[in-house]
Amino acid sequence: GVITDFSSWGPTYDGRVKPDVVAMGSAVWSAYYQGGYSARSGTSLATPLIAGSAALMLQANPGLRGHPDLSIQRLRMSADRFSLPDHQYGYGLPNMILASGFVLKIMPVPPIALPVFRDTTILIIALAPTTVPVVYTPITIPVLSHFSDAGNGLAVLTFSLTTVGGHSCRIAAQAGTYTDTLEFTLTGTGSGEEVSVGPNPFTDSISVYFGGQTGSVRHIEVFALSGELVFDRWGTGNPVVWPGVNAAGEKVAAGVYVIRICADGIEKKVKVLKL
Repeated sequence: GVITDFSSWGPTYDGRVKPDVVAMGSAVWSAYYQGGYSARSGTSLATPLIAGSAALMLQANPGLRGHPDLSIQRLRMSADRFSLPDHQYGYGLPNMILASGFVLKIMPVPPIALPVFRDTTILIIALAPTTVPVVYTPITIPVLSHFSDAGNGLAVLTFSLTTVGGHSCRIAAQAGTYTDTLEFTLTGTGSGEEVSVGPNPFTDSISVYFGGQTGSVRHIEVFALSGELVFDRWGTGNPVVWPGVNAAGEKVAAGVYVIRICADGIEKKVKVLKL
C-alpha cells in the first residue's frame, strides 16, 4: 500500500527505525460512535488493527505472554520489509499467519558482494512455531565455510570467498512438519591489492590472479595439510597457475591444500580443494 500523508516518519532522535510496522489507516470501515459503521481514516484506525492482531498472536502462542520484546520482534520479522527496513514503512506490513507460527519462514538474505579473502559472518533467522525446534541443513554453501545451528531459530554461516564471481547458497530448515529453503547469492570481487584464486574446488589446475599488480615477481607455494611443501613456483605472469602436480610433475591426490601467495608485500594463505 501507499503511506498516507498523515503518517509519522522516523527515525527517532537516536537513529532507531520507526515506525515499527504499518497497517491500513485510510478509509477503514469501522464502528462509528454515533451508531452504525463508517469509513474513517487516521493512525487511530491503524493502531487497533495491529493491537488486535497481536492479541490473536498471543492467543495462538500462550508462551509469548509476558514477553513483549519477543512478541514485537516476531511482528517485525514477519513484515514484508524486514530485510530492508526504512523510516517511512519501518519493517513493513506484518504477516500474522507467519508471526503466529502457523508456517515456517527463513528470513531472506539479500545478495551480498564483498572482496575475496574477507572473513564474513551471516546470521540466518527463521520464524517458526514456538513449540518445536528449528533444524537447519546447509545444502550449498561456499567451500570450506563453517555453518552452525545456534538454536532458537538461529544459525551462523562464516566464510571467506577465495574466488571472484558468484556463489549460490541454499539452506534448508525444518520445524516439525513445516519446511522452508533459503536461497541467496554471494559474489566475490577483486580489489586493488587483493588476489583471487579459482576455480575452487578444482579438478586439474587452479590459477592465482593478482588484481592491480603488473610486472612484479609472484611466488606461490602449495602445502599439504601435513605441512609438506608440494609445489613451488616463481613467475611474473598473471595468473600464476598450479597444474595440480608436485615438484616431480606427478598429479597430487584429491584433498585440501594450502596455497601461500606472495607478491609486492602481499601475503595470503588460501585453502583450496582438489577433486
